[in-house]
Amino acid sequence: METGAAATGFITLFALWHFKNQGRLQPWMIAGFLFLSVGGVLLTQAPGETVRLVLQRQFEYNPELPPEMYWTPLMFSLTFTECFWPVVRMWIPPLLLILYYVRQLPEGMRWNPVTKFQAVMIAGALSVMIVMLFVPMAPARAGFFSTVAVITASLSALRELMPKKDAIYQEHRGLFRAAFALCAALWLATTAIVLYVEWDVRTQWMNRIDYINARRDQDLVVVHQIDVPPIADAMLDIFDYHFTWNTELLAWGCDLEPRPEGSHNLMYAQYYGWKKVITDGEDRRTID
Repeated sequence: METGAAATGFITLFALWHFKNQGRLQPWMIAGFLFLSVGGVLLTQAPGETVRLVLQRQFEYNPELPPEMYWTPLMFSLTFTECFWPVVRMWIPPLLLILYYVRQLPEGMRWNPVTKFQAVMIAGALSVMIVMLFVPMAPARAGFFSTVAVITASLSALRELMPKKDAIYQEHRGLFRAAFALCAALWLATTAIVLYVEWDVRTQWMNRIDYINARRDQDLVVVHQIDVPPIADAMLDIFDYHFTWNTELLAWGCDLEPRPEGSHNLMYAQYYGWKKVITDGEDRRTID
């Protein structure tokens, strides 16, 4: 994705500068960076991408941010609350690990090859998220690669701390035990909820197949839409994800539709050898 290419280019540029200072810069490194840059330009300037952006501006209306409100405080407020902050707040645990690693180093040794690597990775990740503040209707998924870069930086800190793990554990034994107990409890609760939701949806799906098979001679079979248990949405609310399974995931990509001409319906019927299948009720697809 474009943001991943941007962060990769940023990090690679610093790598070239680092190897040049060490006298280890090789021609293949420069060639790789040049082709990365050319590939990024081709991705963003491809005719299909240009046409897509034109069509989006023409037909994809967002009531929260109409075009006339671009580059206003409203736009920056939305990009911060819907893209920047939901991603960056998830960096706090790995950043705390990096901070702990740096703090335990002697003052004269805190700027070393490991911390330089961490600084470049975090800078690359943060630069992408800052740029996304200036992109109207920026989605949180744009921060996927940035999050990977921050996790990579934190793993380098963890690697450096591993030889001291016994001493660190003895020093913070109570804290580690409490954290493990909390994580174990959360894991057990989450696993139980996920298994329950998965079994419930599977049961609905298998019952639907049996229902249609019993009426396969009919020209049109009407079935109920899949309803994910409300507890699944409650889990999303904990992490402040503003969508629901039924209206934004199942309705858009995973379930059938109330429209006979829906592509999912046609493919589903052809796969099982049925005639026509639709769901009851109104179209649950929403655009917020």
